[in-house]
Amino acid sequence: MTVPRTAIGLAAAIAAASGCGHLAAGEDVPALLVAPTPAVRAELRAALTDALGIAPRAIAEDALTRTSVLVIERAVAEAANRPLTGRTVDTGAVQRFQLVVNDGRCILVRPADGWRAALPAAACTPE
Repeated sequence: MTVPRTAIGLAAAIAAASGCGHLAAGEDVPALLVAPTPAVRAELRAALTDALGIAPRAIAEDALTRTSVLVIERAVAEAANRPLTGRTVDTGAVQRFQLVVNDGRCILVRPADGWRAALPAAACTPE
């Protein structure tokens, strides 16, 4: 049985007009963490440590709950609140991460180079 082209075209037009659309499988959608637990925060910290090569100094309790973007700023190496050797030591560039949901999984992405880490303990909702 073949479906007339006009019926297919009509169904597509109705779906487009109604705003009905589905995400393609495997598509990244910006997301927010839902009620992150200490286990989720630990998982996020471990992922960031892996991405940065060092543990981030601090991550806000509400990180990735209001916006899908997380920016880790440069750290300055200090001793007793003074820069080491009297000069500021730049320990790296600003790093931008984004939380996405893809096929129901929360994933932390660094868009600059495509680095990705799944956060299996996390629950996410599209932003």
